[in-house]
Amino acid sequence: MARGTPIRRRERVIQQKFVALARHFLPDLLFWHTPNGEDRAPRTAIVLASMGVEAGVPDIFVPELRLFIEFKAPGGSLSAAQVEVVTELRRLGYDVVVSDDHERAFALVEERYAALQRVNGRGSDLGRG
Repeated sequence: MARGTPIRRRERVIQQKFVALARHFLPDLLFWHTPNGEDRAPRTAIVLASMGVEAGVPDIFVPELRLFIEFKAPGGSLSAAQVEVVTELRRLGYDVVVSDDHERAFALVEERYAALQRVNGRGSDLGRG
């Protein structure tokens, strides 16, 4: 049986679809998920917190684009911890996008990555061509 609430499962599916697109079409793009959500045993949560896991950190970070992405199920909203972290990240100059659609999130990343590559004089064969 799948763990988590139905909303969390929908968010996870949206994020997984985004990751599949990004890995397939932008294989050289570095990004990662910070595992700070999901259901965990209390002992695991304590260990992760002691290692620096912070509530409210967005789901995906794309360092080259200075971009964080938080995935939400349609109609979902940020938690209080997420609002606090997003506000601070934006204050520090990062872009933070909240998305309920994997294709829109991917299109945004693909567009920004292609533009960055053009500015840096690298490859014109990026994306879905």
